[in-house]
Amino acid sequence: MQTVYVGNTLINDVMLGSQRMDDVLQQQSYTIEYLVVAGGAGGGSYGGSPAAKNGGGGGGGGLLSGSATLLSNNLYRIGVGGAGTSNSAGYDSFLTGSYFYNLAFGGGQGGSGKQNGSAGGSGGGGGQAATGTTTGGTAVIGQGANGSGGDTSNAGVGGGLSAQSSISGVLLTYSGAGSANGPTGDQSARTGNGGNGGIAGNTDGKAGGSGIVILRYQGSQKAVGGTVTTDGNFTIHTFTSSANYDPTQTFTLVG
Repeated sequence: MQTVYVGNTLINDVMLGSQRMDDVLQQQSYTIEYLVVAGGAGGGSYGGSPAAKNGGGGGGGGLLSGSATLLSNNLYRIGVGGAGTSNSAGYDSFLTGSYFYNLAFGGGQGGSGKQNGSAGGSGGGGGQAATGTTTGGTAVIGQGANGSGGDTSNAGVGGGLSAQSSISGVLLTYSGAGSANGPTGDQSARTGNGGNGGIAGNTDGKAGGSGIVILRYQGSQKAVGGTVTTDGNFTIHTFTSSANYDPTQTFTLVG
């Protein structure tokens, strides 16, 4: 049995609701910083008849950052969204548990030639139009930016925050927009960037960048989960395993 003093009073086995008072008093809380980035969408493909047109850029994955108070000995679940490929959206990332819930939505896919972009964390760009214009997809408020529309000359650019963060210990940019009219390579993993649209001679839309979840707190390690590194006085937990459905990654503070 645990022994706890409140002032000069000895507390032994006192109940508070369904918990012993000494257990409640000994549960600790910690302030963490978090970065939750969803998977970036794929760009739209080049195509459409009778005359093929360029695809729009994919939307960057939704991005959430801030600080929160988490309790020790509580289990927090983490999902890292995979990237979208040609004509497909990115997948969601999340951090949830103990009345704490953050869900970042995957980027909206870029429109293929002559098609509109789709909504998402950031919206996808509209494909190049045959006549008139196409529209970009709308973003989730607080997570990204709207995609731009296309016209008869150009496809639209995907939306993206292009937000900089040094939470990992290195200043990096996350959730960038996919471009239209080239270049032709896939995005790097763990960035949440949107993929570029397809063009003549390289017709598939390009893949976006997968998401990432990073947590850090001051002081020595007091949690388990993810890949653990340090930066000065900070302990950092990084989660990079991508999934298209709920994964099994967890984060637990031990007190």
